[in-house]
Amino acid sequence: MAVTDKIYTPDDYNQHNVLKVPSYLPLILAYLLRYPVLYIVPYVPAMNDAEFLKAFAAQQFNWSLLPSVIPILLVVYALVRRIPEGGRIARLVWARGRELLLFAVTVNILSVLLYTALDLKGLNDLLVVFTYLDVLLLVFFLRSKRLRDLFSEFPEAEKNAS
Repeated sequence: MAVTDKIYTPDDYNQHNVLKVPSYLPLILAYLLRYPVLYIVPYVPAMNDAEFLKAFAAQQFNWSLLPSVIPILLVVYALVRRIPEGGRIARLVWARGRELLLFAVTVNILSVLLYTALDLKGLNDLLVVFTYLDVLLLVFFLRSKRLRDLFSEFPEAEKNAS
C-alpha cells in the first residue's frame, strides 16, 4: 500500500512521524492481561479482607490460560520500546504485533471452547462475556485498517552524526 493511500491527519502522527498509538490499544492490552491479574489478586495484601474478590479470582483463573499472555507481553514490550532507539527485537515484535494479538485472542477462545467441550470448566456468565469480548476483538484485529497501519510503522533509528 502506498503512503498516499492512508487517510490520516497530521494529528494522527507523533513526534517520530509514525502513527500514534490509539488510546484504546493500552486498554485492550490491559483486558487481554486479565489472567495474570486474576492470578496475582489473591496474593495482594490489601485483598485480605476481600474474600469475594479472592474467590472470584480463584474461580476465573486457570494455569492453562497463561500461555496466551506471552504474545500480549511481547506486544506490550514493543509498545514501550516504540522509539527510534527501540532496538531490533522491539522492531521485529512490533512488525508482528497484530498477528500476536490475533494469536492470543484465538488461543483464549479455543481454550474456553475446549474447556467447555471437555467439561473441564463450567460455562459461567463471566466466561461467556469474556469469550464474547474476545470474539469482538478477533473481528476488530482482523478488520481494523488503523491497527494494520499502526503495526507496520516503527520510528526510524536515528543516524549518529559523525
